[in-house]
Amino acid sequence: MSTEQEKFWIQFSKENDMVLFAADWNQFCKAKKTDEETLKKLLFKGNLSEKEFQSIVFCITITFPFEPPILYYPVLFKKCPQLMERCNWDMLNNLDWLILLEEYPQFADKFDKWDAFDGEDWSCLLCTQPQFAEKCDRWDEIDSEDWVELLCSQPQFADKCNKWEKLDEQDWANLLSEKPQFADKCNWDSLKGIGWCRLLATQPQFADKCDWDKFDGHAWSMLLAEHPQFADKCDKWGEFNSTDWGRLLTEQPQFADKCNEWNDFPHWMLTSLLKKHPDLAKYFPEAEKKVDDNQPELF
Repeated sequence: MSTEQEKFWIQFSKENDMVLFAADWNQFCKAKKTDEETLKKLLFKGNLSEKEFQSIVFCITITFPFEPPILYYPVLFKKCPQLMERCNWDMLNNLDWLILLEEYPQFADKFDKWDAFDGEDWSCLLCTQPQFAEKCDRWDEIDSEDWVELLCSQPQFADKCNKWEKLDEQDWANLLSEKPQFADKCNWDSLKGIGWCRLLATQPQFADKCDWDKFDGHAWSMLLAEHPQFADKCDKWGEFNSTDWGRLLTEQPQFADKCNEWNDFPHWMLTSLLKKHPDLAKYFPEAEKKVDDNQPELF
């Protein structure tokens, strides 16, 4: 594989929040259990030009580590649109079709194996192409985590969901952070400190539902760093360790008078904190001597 190819897939992965890695033609042939010349003839109708073949090689990728490589058709069709008319559609497997339909829904009339998609496949496809919902008969197979992803993208499918009771703390925090209209479905007791911290960071209007006793010092430090207005609810100041205090005071130095961990601050943490808020040195007189101008800010 070329360095250019590898760099492309790494950048593509970052931009599209996917796990994609460059692969090579030999790996692809082995995965298809076909020799090179036969595979060239099977993929597309007619003879491939050298440029078209090199584009195919460039677009071979691995979607997940240790999985066989695939031909990433969406990128190939952008590089060589003429190949759309010459594609041998029978060569595409379920994953190929899923990836293709997410970006090229117009090829749905070439696909006749909708029943081969499982719940995870459907949740991925419907997130970007909700018009295919009428073809889905696997709603019951979509798990709670995939329902969260789907409802965040396409909340109109809420009436299809039968997994509300199976959503856990992380599921509810993620869902309500994006779609607070589902609050009436929530089992508030399932949320613990970290879940509440995640939710209130984006949807502070749910504070009246919160059981503040579920927060420990770590969760409080995370919440107050973003939403200091909840400080009057906190009765766990004594549970904050030096890392919690470092995180909080970096963002909200007004809470310094509540800190009793100054002597436990590591040198690097104290240096980073005092570089950003030199006025805090008054809480620890010896701290001024420890500031290292070359120490980067770490919070």
